[in-house]
Amino acid sequence: MDWIDQKYIGLLSGNLQLFSKKNGVFNFRCPICGDSKKSKSKARGFLVEQNNVVFYKCHNCSVSKPFAKFLEICNASLFDEYRNERYKEKHGISRDEHRQKLVDKVPDITSTATPIFIKYSPLRDLKKVSQLRPDHPVKLYVVKRLIPSKFHFKLFFAPKFREWVNSFIPDKFDLNQKDEPRLVIPLLDSYGKLIGLQGRNFSKNGLRYITIIIDETKPKIYGLDHTDLRKPTYLFEGPIDSLFIPNSLAMAGSDCLSAINILQKQHEKLDLTFVYDNEPRNKEIVGRIEKMIDNGWKVALWPPHIKHKDVNDMVMAGMKPADLKLIIDNNTFSGLEAKLQLSIWRKT
Repeated sequence: MDWIDQKYIGLLSGNLQLFSKKNGVFNFRCPICGDSKKSKSKARGFLVEQNNVVFYKCHNCSVSKPFAKFLEICNASLFDEYRNERYKEKHGISRDEHRQKLVDKVPDITSTATPIFIKYSPLRDLKKVSQLRPDHPVKLYVVKRLIPSKFHFKLFFAPKFREWVNSFIPDKFDLNQKDEPRLVIPLLDSYGKLIGLQGRNFSKNGLRYITIIIDETKPKIYGLDHTDLRKPTYLFEGPIDSLFIPNSLAMAGSDCLSAINILQKQHEKLDLTFVYDNEPRNKEIVGRIEKMIDNGWKVALWPPHIKHKDVNDMVMAGMKPADLKLIIDNNTFSGLEAKLQLSIWRKT
C-alpha cells in the first residue's frame, strides 16, 4: 500500500468507529449503513488492497468502492486534499496550482495595471502540514485542534523558526539564542504573494505568536488570498479562529484600522464584522471594540452562555462552526445599539 493511501486512511481513522488494523487490513464499523443496530461491537467495514488498489468493502450492506470514492463519501474536504496530492504526485503540481496557472494565462484586457510576478517564496523551504506524515507531532497538533483539513496545505512547519526567518531577512534574530519549532501561518495578499507571516509556538513558554511583516505597504491581515471581500466578511483576532467560519479574515496586530483603511480604498462596499475573543473583563479588548464601534464598524459580542475564550476553544468543546456563525450573526451590533450591548457584555 502506497504512502498516500496510508496517510489518508490515518487521517480518516478518527471518524471511523472501532477502527483497527490487523495483518495489513483496516477494520471498522461501516459509516455508510451504520453497521449493526443491535450490536455496537460489530465492525464489518474493511479497507483491503487488491492489485495495488485499496478497496472498501462492507460485509453488512455489500458496498464495494475504491478508497478514493469511499473517502469522498466520508469526508469531502479530506477527499479534495487527497485528490490534490494524487494529482501533484503525477504532474508535479497540485490541481489548485494548475487551475491558478490557467487563470493567470487569461489576459485581463480591462486592466492596464502593471502585472505582478510572484518570485521565490521562503515558504518553499518548508513542508506544508498537509505533507507531513499522519503521526508527525505537528500534524497531530493541528488535527487535535480540529483545524479543517482543507486548510492544512496553507499551514507550514519550521523546525528551526529563527534560522529559517534569517535565511530571507538577515540578522532578524540572534541565532545565539535557543531556536524553536513553530507553526508558520503565512500572510498572503489577494494575488497569493507572501507579505508577512506569524509563527505559532507549540509550547507554553515564550511568545505565543511572532509576527513578521515583509511588505509594509500591504494591509497586515490574514486570509486575503482566500476571502471574497465583495461578500459579508468576518474579522477575527487570530488566524486559526478565522479558519472555522466561512469568508473570514484575521488581524495581524492589535491595531488594524490602518489595514482596514487600505482595504476600504480597494473595496468601497466593505461589509466587515469584527469578532473579538470572548473576554468581557479584558479592558484592552473592550477598548478595541469601543474603537471599532466609534469608527462605524459592526461588532459581534458573545452571549453570556458562551464561556470559552475563542472560536477554536468552542469547536474543541464540541460546538459546530455552523452554529457559531449563527450565534455571531444573531449577536452583531453597530452604532448606539452596539454601545449599549457592549456596556452589558462587559459586566457578564
